[in-house]
Amino acid sequence: MQNQKVEKNELKLVGISVRTNNAKEFDPKTAKIAEIWGNFLSQNLHLKISNAKNMTEIVAVYCEYESDCNGDYTFFLGKEVTKFAEDSELLDGQKLFKNLVIPAQKYEKFTTDSGKMPEICINAWKKIWEIEQTSESVLYQKRAYLADFEVYDHRAMDPENSIVDIFIGIK
Repeated sequence: MQNQKVEKNELKLVGISVRTNNAKEFDPKTAKIAEIWGNFLSQNLHLKISNAKNMTEIVAVYCEYESDCNGDYTFFLGKEVTKFAEDSELLDGQKLFKNLVIPAQKYEKFTTDSGKMPEICINAWKKIWEIEQTSESVLYQKRAYLADFEVYDHRAMDPENSIVDIFIGIK
């Protein structure tokens, strides 16, 4: 896994979200992230987002942290947009999509090795958490817990040979 420091401008995103935490995600009975991914793709929600910057790119965001990687957070799944739509698609009378703005921020960008999904992401996050605990690491006491995100672009199209970029917000 490769990493580098980068700065990103503000991101405007449109998508769906759920509140969860890592303890819930490690238990198949309470995990929510796999379910939201399944709904997002099976209902073709990724194709219904107006003003998408890139039609083939999906962004998974971890934000609204209660504390750190052990507390609750919001998992948001969607697309970066050029501007927010004035109206949103409705599902069962409810507004389907939410808007999310991630302010400009510095990141430590990790690029996974090629591999099978979702194992490459799970393993990458395990390595990131290990790195975070190492005092020599840029993440040690510098992780911002504002917003972290994964980018699934053309390199993630083949579930057997995917590459994903993971951006960890730093102070």
